[in-house]
Amino acid sequence: LFWTCFIALVATSFGFIIRAQIIGDLGVHFNLSETQKGEILGVGLWPFALSIILFSLVIDKIGYGRSLAFAFICHVLSAIITIFATGYQMLYWGTFILALGNGAVEAVINPVVATIYPKDKTKWLNILHAGWPGGLVLGGLMALIMGPGADWRWKVGLIFIPAAFYGFMMIRAKFPVHERVKAGVPYKTMLQEVGIIGASIVVVIMIAEIGQIFNWTLALKIVISAVLIIGYGFYVRSFGRPLFILLLLIMLPLATTELGTDSWKGRIQA
Repeated sequence: LFWTCFIALVATSFGFIIRAQIIGDLGVHFNLSETQKGEILGVGLWPFALSIILFSLVIDKIGYGRSLAFAFICHVLSAIITIFATGYQMLYWGTFILALGNGAVEAVINPVVATIYPKDKTKWLNILHAGWPGGLVLGGLMALIMGPGADWRWKVGLIFIPAAFYGFMMIRAKFPVHERVKAGVPYKTMLQEVGIIGASIVVVIMIAEIGQIFNWTLALKIVISAVLIIGYGFYVRSFGRPLFILLLLIMLPLATTELGTDSWKGRIQA
């Protein structure tokens, strides 16, 4: 089960680094502007975070297996849409689907590994997340070995390799009961850890990005954010655990610098 999770994470980094490497080819082939290329890379990020959040809220209800199966479908479907893309829109939505799958993977693998290694979580979570840089290196090298003359579609298809492995492995995998459920911790208690402050940070950022995609007015963004935050706060009646809020704030610049630079690494090196 651990290696199923590990390879699923490798698949996410394959999709990530390959998009970054072929964005120049996509720009030439589809006559994309720099703005469009940036939007394609950008949509590989925010749905990723959105998917992690949403799946984390319901994963104990729908199960780890179904969630990972969703991720597998997203990885395969994303590659197919991209390979057969006829323009910007298909490239955009193909990347959007990839990001949703990547988020689902993260929402599954972290609690699964923490659950199956309850007395040695830090060690095994560190080993697990070596799959991210490992996948970046392996996927990047495989794409480079194919050479600059190789059709970009073949490079996109590289994600089928790790996807096939973890897709086959998860068929026989037996997923554990969610650690929170096993410990008898109520759902509401879990949400109280995040609290009103944590939810406010997440909701404001999430609505701001979604509103930009759908051209919502500032007033509409404020109203939707307020409704969600007030509803959440009324339910949990907690400001959130201070340590969690601190870690959440630390993750904002960390994720931005890590994933943002990874997206443009190919262009910088060029």
